[in-house]
Amino acid sequence: MRSYQTVLLKILEISEEMRANLELDELFDIVCKAITEELQWQQAIIVLRDIDSKTSRPMAARGMPEHIRQKILSSPPSRWTQWYKIPEFQVSNSYYVRNLHDHMDIVPEELYQRMEVGNHITRDKSKWQGDDFLMIPIRAEEEWVGMINVDNPSDGLAPNEEDIKMLELFANQVSIAIRNAKAFEKQKDFNRQLAREVEKKTKLLEEQYLELQTYISSLTHDLKTPIVSINAMVGVLKEELDTDCSEEAHYLLDRLTKNAERMSKILHDLIAYYNIQKTSMRKDHIDTREIIMDEFYRARDIYPEKVATITLEGYFPTICQSKLAFSLIVGNLFTNALKFSKPEENAHVTVRVRKEKSRYVFSVADNGIGFDMKYLDRIFKLFERLADKRTEGTGIGLATVKKMTEKMGGSVWAESKVGEGATFHFTVPV
Repeated sequence: MRSYQTVLLKILEISEEMRANLELDELFDIVCKAITEELQWQQAIIVLRDIDSKTSRPMAARGMPEHIRQKILSSPPSRWTQWYKIPEFQVSNSYYVRNLHDHMDIVPEELYQRMEVGNHITRDKSKWQGDDFLMIPIRAEEEWVGMINVDNPSDGLAPNEEDIKMLELFANQVSIAIRNAKAFEKQKDFNRQLAREVEKKTKLLEEQYLELQTYISSLTHDLKTPIVSINAMVGVLKEELDTDCSEEAHYLLDRLTKNAERMSKILHDLIAYYNIQKTSMRKDHIDTREIIMDEFYRARDIYPEKVATITLEGYFPTICQSKLAFSLIVGNLFTNALKFSKPEENAHVTVRVRKEKSRYVFSVADNGIGFDMKYLDRIFKLFERLADKRTEGTGIGLATVKKMTEKMGGSVWAESKVGEGATFHFTVPV
């Protein structure tokens, strides 16, 4: 045998390779190869135990003729026995039975039949005998999970206790590697099962989403027609009644018209929101300053009765992103800012931009009525409205901002204080 220091260093080197390999079949091949090539035993068999069924099965073999190796590996699981656990056979934590033919009363017949004896038997006790048997246990927390059988040392000498302890040290490393590999296999099984569940749930969600889209399309169409009719009939009524209509009747007709228009706006925004999922995210080189100004003027046209100004701070870049998505985000934020401006003040919006690593952060600040931060988790939800019911709005605008920002690969958040305006931040990947 080589020096123990050399063997120990080799065991540590092999252990690193074993820990790096998480496939059980490949791991067992590495173990057998290490025993026969590095630890200088000509034959090795790795046997694993199934604790639940109390059976054992050879998992790898090396150093014997191929037909014998295949016969060993193809053998069915056999009953787990520990016939060798007799004090006189124990060396360190392993079992070394010398001259099996002297112990035929306890040796399993199938084991003895597999052994090639005769020419290997000598009278020299310092030599390895052809029917010697050395078993190194593989343990996990005192539980036997398998064993390593070695045969025919390269130098022909019978191992002493130190030689066996070196093999036990190696078996301990094998146990750690097996535990890691089994944990990896378990994780792979879990991942496969999880992937199947995700695929199943995704398919179900896609089907439900398609049904929802169909339902919304049908519902909005069915609702849009009577709303158009209501508006038309109210217009006819106003013309017919004209001066003969009382002031209260005119007021009620105006209320009816405004409510019909509001319902029409809700339907329009709802359709737009659900169509976002089908929105093309084709990327173009877009001038963010130009889009911001265009969308601000468009928002100001929606509220001609409000005096609104804008300030831009920072360098506004040209980015490669969806023009439609960016326009919807800033357009809805501007509309929101003007809608919730203070009645007694002119509306003012400040837009800032800064670069952070691999993204741009845009901030849209207004001097409006603001909101209480305790409602922050609600403002980006569909149909959520924090303002007075008298303030027009559908509760869809900020939900659209969130959805489009996420489709671009960014995020959105807000800061505010009641009576002091609000600032909305959104990010755009570079």
